[in-house]
Amino acid sequence: MKEEQFHIESNSPLLFTIKTSSEKIYKVLISDDLFESHTCTCPVYKAKGMCHHIEAVLNRVPEKKEEDIIYLDVETQLSANEVGGWNNIEDMKVAVVVIYSSKEDKFEHYSEENLMLLVNKLQKANLIVGFNIKRFDYRVIQPYIPDFSLSSLPAYDILHEVYKKLGHRISLNALAKTTLSVEKSADGLQSIEWFKNGEIEKIIEYCKQDVTITRDLFLYGRKYGYLKYYDKKQDKIRTVNLDFPSI
Repeated sequence: MKEEQFHIESNSPLLFTIKTSSEKIYKVLISDDLFESHTCTCPVYKAKGMCHHIEAVLNRVPEKKEEDIIYLDVETQLSANEVGGWNNIEDMKVAVVVIYSSKEDKFEHYSEENLMLLVNKLQKANLIVGFNIKRFDYRVIQPYIPDFSLSSLPAYDILHEVYKKLGHRISLNALAKTTLSVEKSADGLQSIEWFKNGEIEKIIEYCKQDVTITRDLFLYGRKYGYLKYYDKKQDKIRTVNLDFPSI
């Protein structure tokens, strides 16, 4: 029996649509997790656990090189009110920077005294991922490194990408609650109070949680092609489709 012809369309780096000559449509999801399998919605996969759709998709996906993605978040010493407003983000000063490296599979933290070590690490990464990283985190860090522009680094700003699609901002916590079913444990103002009280370890742990949420949102979005949020006006959960860079 002649095998049915089909066309492959890419929805995201890991999600593909299969359109067959008989007008059937299937979805193939390529897993980047060693503990998960590639899947397809076709009946052959459901019966055998593998199908020619997955094989065809794998043949067209380039061999994956080792990724070095760094997820980054900054907590500050001062609030916007204390520096005269959000136009003066550069004056808010670094309390703690926490990163997670996908290559090394570990977290690291930096204070304002050793930010050049952070920059040296960022320069070696394939991609830096953050939430509002371009308009906030980088602006807080930049005064400490006047001889290098952070904007020259390859970055993916989740909030920036969401804003481009929707025309309005959504908080990290709102995306996390709807997409990942997790919530932030504190906020930036609480972190500033901890700094003033010398409770640096609390800031580090809180910042780690934000980095973890940022990482998991990015991985979810790259896998499925969208993030979820609650639309108050429509009183319903909606999705925002996002574009992700090739690494």
